[in-house]
Amino acid sequence: MNNIIFLNTVDSTNTYLKSVINDVNEGTIVLAEEQTAGRGRFSRSWISQKYMNLTFSLLLKPNYGAEKFGLLSLLSGIAVVRASKSVTGLTTTCKWPNDVLLDGKKVCGILSELVKDSNGTSCVIVGIGINVNQTEFPEELQTTATSLSLHTHTTIDRLHLLSVLFEELKKGYEQFQSGNYSAIIQDWKKNSTMLGQHISVQQNNSTLTGIATDIADDGALVIRTDSGLMKVYAGDVTISKKGTP
Repeated sequence: MNNIIFLNTVDSTNTYLKSVINDVNEGTIVLAEEQTAGRGRFSRSWISQKYMNLTFSLLLKPNYGAEKFGLLSLLSGIAVVRASKSVTGLTTTCKWPNDVLLDGKKVCGILSELVKDSNGTSCVIVGIGINVNQTEFPEELQTTATSLSLHTHTTIDRLHLLSVLFEELKKGYEQFQSGNYSAIIQDWKKNSTMLGQHISVQQNNSTLTGIATDIADDGALVIRTDSGLMKVYAGDVTISKKGTP
């Protein structure tokens, strides 16, 4: 992670990295102050105030099969949790599959995309957006989004946070490349309060409800439903209020 492409404004760091994927090495990072078409999962827009937050994408070429793809989002979430704790002292938590929460609100979103370069090599682009110093959000996000600064009541050094985060991502990826997948899953569990809770998962036109029970060895969420245990690989997860099935 020693090649950083800095852009003042770009449509999307993930999209940009896809466009240069044949010209850059693994570990290349595209960092932007502003995204005009930032994306979350399911092509939703990612809204981030210029000069306030961290938005970047990282190119990885893991030595594994696509069946372990989901673990990269999990280790990225762990890295954000650890870096945020180190720099701010705040305790954040992981929400499957790709969010980091602070006091129940979203402070970070992660978008991992599996792509191939012109040589047919499988690559993963991991996009990370962290609300760092933003203190105002659109009305429709005020009840669901927050920032690190809103909870510390200070302006956070973004470069320091970025440096610590890069180190955490490097350690997590080395763990992944060594095949120590169980350690990644255990670390994620330690940094999440989601397991054991009633949840609903929106998938296309259907909704699955049950209790979040475990994380499978491929990163899937295991849910206990009325029909038994089920593995979920994608979907919008809503955690029910306490006592509400």
